[in-house]
Amino acid sequence: MMDSFNHPDISIIIITKDRRKYLKKTLASLKNLNFPKAKYEIVVVEEADDPQEIDGVKYVFIPRKNKGFGYARNTGLRHATGKIIVFLDDDCEIHNGWLENTFRSIQR
Repeated sequence: MMDSFNHPDISIIIITKDRRKYLKKTLASLKNLNFPKAKYEIVVVEEADDPQEIDGVKYVFIPRKNKGFGYARNTGLRHATGKIIVFLDDDCEIHNGWLENTFRSIQR
């Protein structure tokens, strides 16, 4: 478990487009993180025709205009509140110590 020292808030930004099946697996693995839930947020930026809110995340809908990855990432950055930003692909399955290890490596 994470030490009791104060650490900055972290925003995990996930960009997705037409990949709900993969995104669900990624979000399920993020729910098992060994990290205080109050210290991170998950921002999902989805380009789609039919927006569908996702429980437990900050959901940002982008109408389908094919503006690209950079546009979607910048949109995610505008909605993120963390001091540390982490981009994650929508098809990753995360180990439960991933965020803790990432944070510790930043603190070195």
